[in-house]
Amino acid sequence: MAETVTARAANQHFSRLLREVAEGKSFVITHRGRPVARLVPELAPDAERLKPVQERALEESIAWALSLELPAAPAENEKLPSDWPRDRDDLYDEVLRERSGKR
Repeated sequence: MAETVTARAANQHFSRLLREVAEGKSFVITHRGRPVARLVPELAPDAERLKPVQERALEESIAWALSLELPAAPAENEKLPSDWPRDRDDLYDEVLRERSGKR
């Protein structure tokens, strides 16, 4: 959670605030009791970054998705099949039926 600092205090202790932000701390700067700005780290702290194993899994998932051969989208003037699901729920149900082999 971000610590609250008045604009005056932020001005007087800016160097210290920058050091703390570099260490991962965040501040909300107020003026006359109202929040007006945030001072936050440029990069996420290590705890919020992906671990190497997570990065590899993400890269593999993206590579797999890019390797899929998907059918081409219908041409602008091409009509959709008459049994085409019209809304998201119908489409979702159709995908579930196909995956379970109950076409």
